[in-house]
Amino acid sequence: MPTLTFAQIAEMAGGTVVQGGDVVTSSVVIDSREVKPDSVFFAIKGERLDGQQFLPQALAMARGAVVSQVPDPLPEGKGIVKVDDTTAALQALARSIRERQPFTLIAVTGSAGKTTTKEMIAALTEFKNDFVKDHAEVAAS
Repeated sequence: MPTLTFAQIAEMAGGTVVQGGDVVTSSVVIDSREVKPDSVFFAIKGERLDGQQFLPQALAMARGAVVSQVPDPLPEGKGIVKVDDTTAALQALARSIRERQPFTLIAVTGSAGKTTTKEMIAALTEFKNDFVKDHAEVAAS
């Protein structure tokens, strides 16, 4: 992900800056256990769990969060963006980044061989400086 301010994230995700519009971040996480100091946490509501319940844990390290419910009290020095639907906001952010960045996206799907295929593609394209391989698996809903 390119480095973005929370003001840019709000614009791209269709949200409103609550605070910290000038705070910058360069990665997105949806799992509070994977938060890094430079990340923005999207509090996604799932079938079993609501990311809002992990907000205090995530904000202990993250630069800020995209939420559907503004935390009270507001954490000092953090970027907070309010949206109606965090899943739709994350999709809008991804779409906006893809439209603004000139890159080729390669997706590998299936039930077997994804990691091997990903590694083979990475080996074939490693001469490009801007190649990034992702290790995340996203379950189909």
